[in-house]
Parts: sequence; structure tokens; C-alpha cells
Amino acid sequence: RAVLVDMEPKAVRDVTAAAGATGRWSYAAGRTHCEQGGSGNNWAHGYYEHGPRCAQAVTELIRAELEAAERAGGVLIYQALAGGTGSGVGAHIAATVRDEWPELAVVSGAIWPSERGDVAVQPYN
Repeated sequence: RAVLVDMEPKAVRDVTAAAGATGRWSYAAGRTHCEQGGSGNNWAHGYYEHGPRCAQAVTELIRAELEAAERAGGVLIYQALAGGTGSGVGAHIAATVRDEWPELAVVSGAIWPSERGDVAVQPYN
């Protein structure tokens, strides 16, 4: 079970296409949330701007996955720390999930930035 979230549709489109091309794995249709504007590699922009705006839609996607499960014990959130969406929106979603489902374990898997990143501000997120 998965919900894919990004503030730019290209990453989600690439991931779903790559998974579908293998024939071994695919993501459920309709379990993605994309917007047209990125977070500008800025944690605060992701957390304070995009996070509150997309929280309800993402929460409903997560709720649908939890309700479809026979039994759910937790939510695992993978988030990149280098950009504004993974770090900022991811932190906001993690807090929202914690508030919405206090009985579930919430585990964040942090994806560390590369030493040779192409974005100058990534160490500050």
C-alpha cells in the first residue's frame, strides 16, 4: 500500500511509470497527490505553504489505504531531506498523521542528501 506525494508531478509520474514497466509492481491508481508548483528546495515553504494546503487531500488518501487494509499498525513515511517537499511537506504530513491516528505508529524513513547535490541550499533543510 502506498500514497505518493510531490509538489511537482514529474517525480510521481516517473516513479509510477518505472514501477509499471517492470510488470512486478504497480501503484494503485488515484493514490497520488501532485501539484504544479514545487517547494523551491525550501523546508519552510513546504511546511508552511504546501503542507497545510495539501494536508486534507493527503490525509484522505492515507485514510482510504488504511480502511482498505485488513489491519493497520502504522504508517511509514519516506521523505527526502534535501528539498522542500520531502522535508517540509513530509514533516507536516507526519504531524497530521500523528494527530489523526494517535493509535498508529508513525515511522519516518529519512533519505539523506547526496554529498554532491546540485542544489546549494540542500544542507540547510
